[in-house]
Amino acid sequence: MNENKLIEVCTSCGRASCWYGEFLCNESKHTDTKLKTVKELRLLGLEHEENWSDEKLLKIYGESAPHGFVDPEGENKDLMNESLEDLLEQVFSGRYTPGPIEDVIRAKVRELRQSREPVEHGKTCCKVDHVGIGYLHDEKDDTPYDVFGCTYCGRCHTLLSPTKP
Repeated sequence: MNENKLIEVCTSCGRASCWYGEFLCNESKHTDTKLKTVKELRLLGLEHEENWSDEKLLKIYGESAPHGFVDPEGENKDLMNESLEDLLEQVFSGRYTPGPIEDVIRAKVRELRQSREPVEHGKTCCKVDHVGIGYLHDEKDDTPYDVFGCTYCGRCHTLLSPTKP
């Protein structure tokens, strides 16, 4: 089976079988769908691959790849980033069905790192919103800041240089 084939799944539980109406999740009545690649679904391990087989898709949609394929050269990185965000949201909201989540996240992070441009702190790194109190720099200030001799990125708050002895 082509790992780049797109499969339509339930937004809440991430399963194609729910979307097909076979094994409904609790949120199925009030949810939408999203597209995931076969590769992503294998990593998640939420259901048997039979649910994405050509035979099954032919029965449901009348064709074996109704949603097409992602570009294996990585031109559709937005879909992968969106899928990682969905996965993390499920994990932190408590909606994720227990499984080998740490391995899934590690694999996703590795895949994203291999497919994107290098991060330039203060410019292209992910901007972190300030929530709550206790920040030692203004939220609009992206320049590095110092905390007890340690330098942090003003955008993503990543440690840039440790304390010198």
